[in-house]
Amino acid sequence: MNLDGLTMSVLAKELNERLQTGQIQKIYIKNSDYIFHSLSNLEDVYDSSLINFFIRQREMSLKRFEHNNFIETIMIEQEPIFVKKSFTRLYLERKTIDEYEVAEKFQRSLQTNIDAT
Repeated sequence: MNLDGLTMSVLAKELNERLQTGQIQKIYIKNSDYIFHSLSNLEDVYDSSLINFFIRQREMSLKRFEHNNFIETIMIEQEPIFVKKSFTRLYLERKTIDEYEVAEKFQRSLQTNIDAT
């Protein structure tokens, strides 16, 4: 483990200890309440689906607090390799869906030609 990894490991351990004692959790929950209130005030300004997206994201992060590995999870999500793998998965998923849709359209056109004859 290099120096950066060792430093991050110690930092994550200390943050998790504070998280378990509730210091960080109290602040995070209080800030979440402020965020939810602020987002509800923006419902007339922005599209409701956008507001709901941000609300769901914050609710999911609040649920992560129930687990003891919250800090490690956040740190992993910030790693470039994690982001790259996530985009690769999304690309492959979208590619598969597109291929299926193209094949389905082709099948329909063949069926239409057969029915026409």
